[in-house]
Amino acid sequence: MKNTKKIVIIDDDRLYLEVLKNDLYTLENVEINTYNSAEEYFNIDREQPDLVILDYYLDSLNENYISGYQALKKFKEQKDSPNVILISGNFNEDLLTGLYYENYNRKSIDFIDKDFSNSKRLVNKAKTFLNS
Repeated sequence: MKNTKKIVIIDDDRLYLEVLKNDLYTLENVEINTYNSAEEYFNIDREQPDLVILDYYLDSLNENYISGYQALKKFKEQKDSPNVILISGNFNEDLLTGLYYENYNRKSIDFIDKDFSNSKRLVNKAKTFLNS
């Protein structure tokens, strides 16, 4: 029996969360938990995920707001840092270059444009991370 892999998706776009969750359920032996904010995840979930799919530009009106960048740093500070796929509809070359150099020694981070047409690509990247 294969071990179940845990995927956490953090995105403030509820529709994108549901579509992505449904697409990821095409993978075998996965448990998927979704959160509308990083602070919701860090306040509730204590299990270490195998993969985090994280919206880089999270919006929140909460005074304890945790941005996508802050959440990425929190994940990368953990003892057994999970693989992270950052998603955003607003990536630009400067941002990606900065994130790449800041995380250059971390092979467990990737970036994908947040677009429904990239769904299959994201599922394939998730599969690669989960099988590594």
